[in-house]
Amino acid sequence: MREPATSGGPNRHRDEAKRYSPYEFRNTQSKRGRRDRLTSSSCSSSFESEMEEGPNCVKVSKASDVKKVAGRIAHSMRRDELPVVLSTGASSVNQAVKAAAIARKYLSEDDIGLAIQPAVRHGRKCSVAFQLRRSRHRKPFKHEVELTLSASSTPTTVAGALAARVREGVPTCLTGIGVDAIAAGVMAISAAREYLEGDYIDIKTCPEFIHVEKDGTSLSAMRFNILVEDL
Repeated sequence: MREPATSGGPNRHRDEAKRYSPYEFRNTQSKRGRRDRLTSSSCSSSFESEMEEGPNCVKVSKASDVKKVAGRIAHSMRRDELPVVLSTGASSVNQAVKAAAIARKYLSEDDIGLAIQPAVRHGRKCSVAFQLRRSRHRKPFKHEVELTLSASSTPTTVAGALAARVREGVPTCLTGIGVDAIAAGVMAISAAREYLEGDYIDIKTCPEFIHVEKDGTSLSAMRFNILVEDL
């Protein structure tokens, strides 16, 4: 079932005084114990500089060869390293997502699952850090709701709709065609992660290429399969 993006937004009971850094790995207490994760609000310049110069950082530009980036990601994941992918601008974010989708195909041959968690980088327009995670390989994904993305999608609106579906326990995906739609999806997932913090829920996504029919023509699209985890 396809749905337009509707309201959802942040949990109004969350502690608004809490603010975390987009590259800050914090320990979160949950019933399953403590775990580290990458969060997505403001950050210190010293930490950001250190991350950008780190050996396990992969920078992606609009001119990057997505297959080469995918190969590097897959190589790191096979070595049990979890790189951070940095990209700035809609075209670069699009390339990063495509590289992750291709890397998932490479890794599926080794029965390794790959998911990504986007975090918007403080003070930079459409600048995103993708934390790569291992996940149990799940295919095909099953969804009850598909939220469609377009070049005109407002990320916060889509994020609200996504957060609402996650709280309801409804399996959901986002689907978009084109650079701007994919970038909007990434920004929406990042915002939804913030909205869900007060519910002790985090999400990650497994991007994949799909084909959709539009006006009698088959087009390549990107689907963001959403995975939910308790903190």
